[in-house]
Amino acid sequence: MYDSKLITLLQSFSSNEWKQFNRYLQSPFLNENQEIIILFDYIRKNIKKKRKGLLQKQVVFRVVYPRKRYTDDLMRQLMYNLHQAAEDFLAFQRYQNDKFTRNCYLAEIYDTRDMEKHFQQVIRQLEKKRDKQKVFDVRFYEENYRIEELKSLFLEKQKNRKQELNLQEVTNKLDHYYLITKLRFSCLMTSYQHLFKFKYELFLLEDILKHLREKDYSEVPAIKIYHPLLESLLDPENETHFQQFKAALPQYEQRLTKDSRLELYALARNYCIKQLNKGKTTYIRELFDFYKMALEQDILWKGDYLSTWTYNNIVAVGLKLQEFEWTKQFIEEYGAALPEEKQEGTHTFCMARVHFKMEEYDKVIHLLHQTEIDDVFLNLSAKTILLKTYFELEEEEALYSLLDSFKMYIFRKKESISYHQDNYLQIIRFTRKLANLNPYDKEARQALQAEVKAEKRLREKGWFLRKLDTRSV
Repeated sequence: MYDSKLITLLQSFSSNEWKQFNRYLQSPFLNENQEIIILFDYIRKNIKKKRKGLLQKQVVFRVVYPRKRYTDDLMRQLMYNLHQAAEDFLAFQRYQNDKFTRNCYLAEIYDTRDMEKHFQQVIRQLEKKRDKQKVFDVRFYEENYRIEELKSLFLEKQKNRKQELNLQEVTNKLDHYYLITKLRFSCLMTSYQHLFKFKYELFLLEDILKHLREKDYSEVPAIKIYHPLLESLLDPENETHFQQFKAALPQYEQRLTKDSRLELYALARNYCIKQLNKGKTTYIRELFDFYKMALEQDILWKGDYLSTWTYNNIVAVGLKLQEFEWTKQFIEEYGAALPEEKQEGTHTFCMARVHFKMEEYDKVIHLLHQTEIDDVFLNLSAKTILLKTYFELEEEEALYSLLDSFKMYIFRKKESISYHQDNYLQIIRFTRKLANLNPYDKEARQALQAEVKAEKRLREKGWFLRKLDTRSV
């Protein structure tokens, strides 16, 4: 029972939801099953004790049915009933918080009962709320269409056949909702196709794009942003589309929800990364600017935290542009936004990267020696920086010692790092070869250059090739 869908669902409840669900079950209007109240009360008292024996089916059954012999069918039915009640409670809560859906249901009810005044009052409430909206995302256009649809259905029932129906308004609002939704999902599908090699069929897209190129939708902000972005993702070689997207973004983005902006910025960054992978180095500045704008708008967070992945990526981009002061400020300012258990190790590693890039090698050694980095992958990256630092300082004894301990660490952690061990083993192998290379042996140097270029598992290829170039005599 401990691993059942019922327990899993209840474990997801917040403390407030536990209280509200208890009240929900106690209401005779919402629940008349006293047995599930007993079951819920028992689970509520024992679920956090972390003693699975307390939640064995036979044990719980005796609490609910003290005078009955255990039958699995009855216990399953009891658990199902409580699970169903929990789902109904969550849906009920969602309905209570969704005033728009509630008012739409009311409008339909008043329409069915031919209560025109009541119907019109609800429609006025919906339109008043809509007219006050300052955010125009997909949900706004969906609601806009729904209001016109309700009005249309009401007008169709009226006896005055000469009255013009709002069919044009209904179809216009439907077009806006459909086009925005189609553009949004087409952007996501196109981006995912490039990133993950998924295969999607974008039905009707050519006709839709032809229509959008011919008709002006200035009154629909989301279309003005998503349309050039989609054109950019479909035809990345034509950079005019991306410039149009960039021009539209500051004009319209504040009229979109935070989630919509987060998604748009992520798609834009993916476009920049794709261009960088093609060798278009100017897009590193574009990528940097999108990160900075996202930071300014607080739209990089996942829940309450900034992910270490995003944090490290921003540092990497800043360092490529040699924006050292900005990058150091970012590391200090946003380190506290990381998950608490990741803060110290990630901060140390990123500051070490900055110092290495600035050729402040003593500071790199000091930082990486004073802090123990628990995260395996960060530790691997930190050891790589330390290897390169010892090489730059020609600290041969420290270098060879680290090469040996690094290799042992990889073998100890091989189950955790999976295929990544190949890259780090190649780093160790080539660092040792580089350190042992005779700078006067031109043939050996050229042979090692060729070997580095041919090694597909080596992610530090650029650094090794630069060192080989400078190692010639």
